[in-house]
Amino acid sequence: MLHFFNIIIRISITSFIFIGLFAPFSLYAQKEIDKRIEMLIQTGIDKVNKEKTDEALKAFRNIIDSEKESPIGYFYTAALYQVLMQNYRTMVFNDKFDYYINEAIEKGEKLVKNDKDNDLAYFYLGGSYGYRAINKTEKGNWFGAFVDAVKGADYLEKALDINPKLYDAYYGLGVYKYWRSVKSRVLWFLPFFGDERQKGIDEMQRAIAQGSYSRIEAKGALVTILLNEGLYDSALHFTNEILSEYPENINAIRDKGIILVELKRWDEATLIFNKLAERLKESRWKGPEAKMEIEYYLTLIYQKLGKMNEYKRGCENLIQLTKKLERKNLSETINELIIKVNILCKIPKPEKEQEA
Repeated sequence: MLHFFNIIIRISITSFIFIGLFAPFSLYAQKEIDKRIEMLIQTGIDKVNKEKTDEALKAFRNIIDSEKESPIGYFYTAALYQVLMQNYRTMVFNDKFDYYINEAIEKGEKLVKNDKDNDLAYFYLGGSYGYRAINKTEKGNWFGAFVDAVKGADYLEKALDINPKLYDAYYGLGVYKYWRSVKSRVLWFLPFFGDERQKGIDEMQRAIAQGSYSRIEAKGALVTILLNEGLYDSALHFTNEILSEYPENINAIRDKGIILVELKRWDEATLIFNKLAERLKESRWKGPEAKMEIEYYLTLIYQKLGKMNEYKRGCENLIQLTKKLERKNLSETINELIIKVNILCKIPKPEKEQEA
C-alpha cells in the first residue's frame, strides 16, 4: 500500500511514545503557575506552529532563566529540537536535544521524589521520557525507546490519578495504547497485551474535545492512525482542520500530500509536494534528507501517471541524493526512505549486501 512508507516513519516516531509538545496547560488547575510562565509557554507554542523557531526558543529560554529547577523550560526546548529534526528529517540538533531532555528528566525526578502529589511534575516527566523515546527510535535504539515509553506512560497515569481533569494527558496515552496494540498484534491473546486500539482512539478524541491545548497535536496523531486504518477521507478532514488554523504546519502539509497520493488525486498531491519543495528552499534547516522525501513522492506520482521522462529524472535526482547521505548520521526515518527509493527506482543492492 502506498501509505506504508508514511506509517513506517510515524510508527518509528510514535509506536512507543505518546506525549506531544503542546499539551500541558490544564494541569494549572492543581498547581499554581506564574502567569508570566504560562504566557511564555503559550507564546512559544504559537511560534512553533507558525515556524518562528527563534522566537519560540527565546520564550522557552526565558522560562529556564526564571525557573531553573523546573523541567518545563527544558522540556519545551528539547521538544522543539525534536520537532525540527522530525520536520526536516535531520539529526543535526541531536546533541542539543540530549542536553535539554536529560535536564528535564533530572529535574522532574527530583520534584516527584520530594512531592509525590505533584501532578505537574509527573506530567512533564512523562512527556520528557516520551520525547527521549522518540529520539531513541530515530537512533535505532528500540529497546531503550520501549523502556522510556513504558516509564513515561506510567508517570502520565500517575498524573491523571492525582488530577483526573488533566484531559490533555489522554492524548499521549491514547497514542501510546493504539500503537502498542498495533505493534504487539500477535500477542493479543495474552491478558496483558490486549487490543486497545479503539480505547487509544477514544482517549485521543477525548483530548481533542476536552483538552486545553493538545487539540492540534492530537488531531495530527489521529491523522496518522486514520491513515493506518485506511480511512483516508477522515484523515484528510482532520488535516484540513489543522491547516485552516496553522497553514505553515509542515507535518500537516506533508500528511495532506501523502493522503492525496493514497486517494490517487495526483494533480493535487503534486501541488502539495511542490509547495513543500519551495518551503524547503526558503528554510535555513534545508538538507538532502527532507529534499529526498519530497523527490520520492513526486517521482512516485510521475510513475503512477506514466510520465516516464519525469520519473527517470526523479530517480536520477534520488540516486544523487542517496550518495550525498552515504557518510551522514541518518535517522531511522531516512534509512527507511532509502529502502523505498531503491524499490521505486529499482536500484539493486550492493553485491556484499546481497550475499549477506
